Amino acid sequence: MTKYKIQTALAAGLFLLAGCADEYKSDYQTDMPADVALANYLGSFDVLKAYAGSMHLGAETPMAVLNSHNTAYSQLLTNFTEVQPTDAFTHAATVSAQGDIDSTRAVDAMAEAGNAQLSVVGGALSSPLSTQASYMSNVTADTYVPGGTKEGAFKLVDFNDMALGTKIAGSGGAPAEVVKDPNGEKGQVLHYTAAFNHCFVDIQLPKGMTLGDLKEGFCDYMLLSTGWVPASVVKVVVNGASVEGSATNAVGQGIVKGQWGVYHFNFDGIQEKLSDDQKAATSFKLGIGDVCSNPNYYIGAITLKGSYLADGHYEPRPMAEKRADALKAMDKYLKTVVGGYGDKVKTWILAADYLAGEGQQGQLLTSKDDSNHYYINEYLGDDFVVDLAKMAKGYQSDAALFYSDNNLERDATKLTNLQAMVKEWNDKGAGLTGVNAEVHLRYNAGQLAANKQGIDNMLKALAATGLKVRLSGLDMVAVDNDGSVIPTKQLTGEELKAMADYYDYVIKQYIALVPEKQRQGISFSAYNADGSHVGLWTNAFNRVATYAGVAEGLQGTTVTWPSK
Repeated sequence: MTKYKIQTALAAGLFLLAGCADEYKSDYQTDMPADVALANYLGSFDVLKAYAGSMHLGAETPMAVLNSHNTAYSQLLTNFTEVQPTDAFTHAATVSAQGDIDSTRAVDAMAEAGNAQLSVVGGALSSPLSTQASYMSNVTADTYVPGGTKEGAFKLVDFNDMALGTKIAGSGGAPAEVVKDPNGEKGQVLHYTAAFNHCFVDIQLPKGMTLGDLKEGFCDYMLLSTGWVPASVVKVVVNGASVEGSATNAVGQGIVKGQWGVYHFNFDGIQEKLSDDQKAATSFKLGIGDVCSNPNYYIGAITLKGSYLADGHYEPRPMAEKRADALKAMDKYLKTVVGGYGDKVKTWILAADYLAGEGQQGQLLTSKDDSNHYYINEYLGDDFVVDLAKMAKGYQSDAALFYSDNNLERDATKLTNLQAMVKEWNDKGAGLTGVNAEVHLRYNAGQLAANKQGIDNMLKALAATGLKVRLSGLDMVAVDNDGSVIPTKQLTGEELKAMADYYDYVIKQYIALVPEKQRQGISFSAYNADGSHVGLWTNAFNRVATYAGVAEGLQGTTVTWPSK
């Protein structure tokens, strides 16, 4: 017996075990009576795919269902013609945070789908909601310069930043004053004339550097007269304590009277005297200069040098370089997924969930709108779909590529943006086959008329693209007037029937408003009840009233509920 025959027989057995298209039993704790008439009505329908005609009728489910060979597997095979594995091909499911690519998890599931004659929809290949953001952020990141111990020279005092006439205290109380350079070279400088004293300046060290990191310093220096010079001083006052070292006097350093030179000093004689607390200081007073009997000297900008602990930081990279790296990363991924499974998957959701909606700027979303996800269009530009499509077609020339987005029935701005962008992408060579609307229905009796109008508007706009039109993610919850989901156990029988009628309306309108040649099909998610979503079946695989709405909608007939 061939593998396919074995699986077909197994599926048939499981189908019978599940109650031949799931005899109706209510698992909902509602006031709806589980009467025989309603059970018979629901049991009178054939399996859903019997009503689909040429349309694809899909289910969105994890790969585990395809590999399970249990009742859920039987339900999938007997009711649907297409499957979209939710965890097979997305970027996040295939690419690791380190950039390793592995799509082999899908091998068995794709073999099962092929044996069961289920067509497969793959994707979404690029979506901010399912991108391995950590890896792609690294791919397009600026260049990281690591932190650590560095050597640096910092101009920490520049008298040009101070007001003329500013007084700065000296060691003996006599102040120095900020004046204009008499030689006209340095702008503003500090002038000091107090005998046997020296000036002090306030020092604030840069981030990461402490007093203990300082090794040496220098400043612009000019002397006009000195008299007797007993010493040249370098001194720090930190936490109220004064610690002094020594330096070679200006003349000894080759500074010529009346000319600007560079006065050097170091902290060797100071560092050995500092306590650990003093070394940890980031601000202090610095005293420098010749101590002499007849001083008349000028000090210019002061620079200190030393080792310091620098934080890591990023240096910008050219956008063209980031674009090239993003394309390279995506090409590698598409080669693995599309190139590896193109013989089994003919339809792909190429890109999804990039369109801006009401209250947002531009036609496409970016990280400015949503900082929690990665937007590749920020690096590839608005025509990113064209780039992705050409790469995908390079690995599978006959691939049918769709663009998909959500909330189109409730957001007119997003719907308009979809029409404009899809046309622009195809005009530039994307070759998109179709558009996909992810439709998660929200039932509220008071909002039903507006919601139906939104469905009509969406379907008309999608059909106007001239492309294939697909509805995906089709499921339903009931919401109160504040938009909060109502648990299914609280729903009445009449509410369940009204939700079935809503399903019936949506499917009939899809058939009525989308020309037959453009109807790609409909795909369901959360089709088994989960406490929030009403489903088409209970979690025990028994049909719910909504099953009738879908079955009647596919046939174009009217739901006629049996009388009690």
